[in-house]
Amino acid sequence: MPLRVNPHGFFFSSAPTSSHLLLFSPFIPRFLPSLMRAMPRFARFLLFGQRLALQQPRCASRGHSVESISRETIRQVLAHNELKPWLKSQWCIPPKRNAEFVCQMEEVLTVYTRPYDERRPQVCLDETSKQLVSETRVPLPMQPGQQECCDYEYERQGTCNLFVASEPLAGKRYLHVTEQRTKADFARFIRDLVDVYYPAAEQIVLVMDNLNTHTPAALYEVFEPAEARRLIEKLELHYTPKHGSWLNMAEIEFSVLSRQCLDRRIGSRTELEQEVAAWQTKRNGQAVGINWRFTTADARIKLKHLYPSIAD
Repeated sequence: MPLRVNPHGFFFSSAPTSSHLLLFSPFIPRFLPSLMRAMPRFARFLLFGQRLALQQPRCASRGHSVESISRETIRQVLAHNELKPWLKSQWCIPPKRNAEFVCQMEEVLTVYTRPYDERRPQVCLDETSKQLVSETRVPLPMQPGQQECCDYEYERQGTCNLFVASEPLAGKRYLHVTEQRTKADFARFIRDLVDVYYPAAEQIVLVMDNLNTHTPAALYEVFEPAEARRLIEKLELHYTPKHGSWLNMAEIEFSVLSRQCLDRRIGSRTELEQEVAAWQTKRNGQAVGINWRFTTADARIKLKHLYPSIAD
């Protein structure tokens, strides 16, 4: 079916009808945002047609028909659109004018300004999941002039949970792999944090997000009351605000881990533990820290829209 181009737009078939014709007028940009929400595919089609009509004035003025359009032509036209409805980005969108959010945010930022103290180490805790995927065929090894070749087929092997405790000022991090994400796993990791990783610390300044398992009450569900209280008194807890997990520096550690270690297929928990342990040893040996520069003063300027308005 030919694609007919004219000064107003384009339509399918050489004999246009009211059902085929798509007019492109100066009024379209006014309705495009609502159209994009209601009918995204149709709106994308309008953008493409309007761009195509503008880029081919000679063809449009003469009303020529085009039998076909290559995929590369479509790609180039869509690539130049200012609006790209097929692209999305996920982000933590904080609430506006929210006193609770800014209060917790400034509390965490104040903690980050404290100097290094080995008796009171500042530790950021977080956890994430990792899907285990195994190969169905042996990959072809890398050779000069040729990358390693992996088959597109794979086999799912379930998931594992990863804990990380990062001490940015000392350049240390400790990771632990578990089968799943539960309060019991969190409580046991906290005990390791207190008794294994920082046994000489008077108190651990712990920053973590508001995950439903990250509560002191989880310790009472796993340990005896005396043990749970002992562990809690070794912690100074600070929580990032809801929809503000970007304030947790442990997420930076996970980002580096994902790019340097987990960006390939890992088929078993044993293999994951070995890879993570090797990465942790190398990273700790280099004493790679995190230089956090965002301060409360910066937040009050750049994130002013998050602060509540004070009436006179």
